Amino acid sequence: MTLPSHEEISIAVAEVFDCVRRKCPANLLNALVVVDTTMDLNHSNINYVVDYEMREICDFANAFKKQLDETTDRRQQARIKILIYCHIMEADLPLTVFWNLLRILDGAPPDWTFRRTTKAGKDEICEYPRQKIAELKRLSKQLNVKIGSVLDHLWQYDLRNRFSHSQYFWDSCDILTTTGALSPLSREKLFPLSRKDPKEEEPTKKGNPSFSLAQIERLYQGAISLLHYFICCYKITIAPFQDGKPHLLHTGAVVWNPQAEQWVYVYPNPQPGLCQKS
Repeated sequence: MTLPSHEEISIAVAEVFDCVRRKCPANLLNALVVVDTTMDLNHSNINYVVDYEMREICDFANAFKKQLDETTDRRQQARIKILIYCHIMEADLPLTVFWNLLRILDGAPPDWTFRRTTKAGKDEICEYPRQKIAELKRLSKQLNVKIGSVLDHLWQYDLRNRFSHSQYFWDSCDILTTTGALSPLSREKLFPLSRKDPKEEEPTKKGNPSFSLAQIERLYQGAISLLHYFICCYKITIAPFQDGKPHLLHTGAVVWNPQAEQWVYVYPNPQPGLCQKS
């Protein structure tokens, strides 16, 4: 298992924020403020639900960190770490912010419904982390930035899926073994004769991969680093816009209200010109 280091994660996260700041500064805020254009088709609203979700993820991780400090049972520690790892890696906001930063670099408009274009040219919403990370990997490679590759190496679909569905066990050496093809109860789900629904989740690889305590620790530390550096870069990047002056989004001009800790529309405005591909 090749996992990114703390330094590689920090560099990759900072790189994509910095690229947009340098190359497309007029469009940077569009990748940071969640504009909801689908709940009310007649109006665009700034949606704070994802902020509440992120607050819960941080509270969740910090609360379980206390439990980690209170137990010496290595398997229980690993279970808690996998739980935190999955919550962080599946969070919508970081992946979607990365996606919008890459879209702006690619000369595309921001979009808060994560989607991709299939080979058949159809628009498809990315529901699962594997779909989102695959799209981030594709765009990152195209734009020569590292965030997609880092996320791809950090995301272990097999661990997440088997852990969430209780399809694993511990061996005598404290190795977590995913049951997968070993169990007749889950074998048909892994290897169906035919998949009717193309959106149905499928394993990234066949078999029953195992994870040592050291590997679980590295995945956990990697996810914690990803969350930490994302929050740091996000706060540093958005801070200059919270100066009480109007700033343009693609849906209009907004100003930061420090008392309410919210963005307020000043006036509607047509889309500003997005950064174009060079």
